[in-house]
Amino acid sequence: IYLADGGAIPDHIHAFWYATVQHIPREKFILLSPDAGAPEGAVVISTETICPRCRKLYESEPFTVYVAEGPPRKPAPLPVSALRAEIQAISYPQRLSPEQMATIHVSVRNISQVTWLAAERTGAQFQLRLGNHWLDGLGNMVTNDDGRSTLMKDLAPGEETEFDLSVNAPNAPGQYLLEIDMLQEDFSWFGSQGSKTVRLPITIE
Repeated sequence: IYLADGGAIPDHIHAFWYATVQHIPREKFILLSPDAGAPEGAVVISTETICPRCRKLYESEPFTVYVAEGPPRKPAPLPVSALRAEIQAISYPQRLSPEQMATIHVSVRNISQVTWLAAERTGAQFQLRLGNHWLDGLGNMVTNDDGRSTLMKDLAPGEETEFDLSVNAPNAPGQYLLEIDMLQEDFSWFGSQGSKTVRLPITIE
């Protein structure tokens, strides 16, 4: 039985505890490293929310038991031609207080000819995420890197999904542009490769 922790808390300890009570040898369990996928056909107890290869057997918050379908994914940079997104803001606040946190609801369509694959593990490289920058009213960078929201499912060409992106307002009052863009971690922002970003005017007061 493979164990996959979804965060900093070592949730696999629960499995070890129940195994001890049921007299199941610890050797029956394999703890996966944060970036490793389980072998095809393996049974996994996980506390992760990402699960692109899962055939779920049982769920009880925060645990999911599943069978891994298909071989483990090997994270790699996308071809530059795949870094193309159509982004639309569904809802966002037009006014915020300095340093206020807010949630932006965004839709993203894959307008490339390549399927975007969701990461198998939370610690995997090259994850696809929605993120943002803050610019001043003239388009100059104020905050180069702010919020993140992870792609949770594979997105084929032409398909669309929605994100909730948590952002943090700048600390000084003024007129700002919230720039929203897709990125592949450890590789590139889509906008840096010619994809169109979205810029939302927001007043900080």
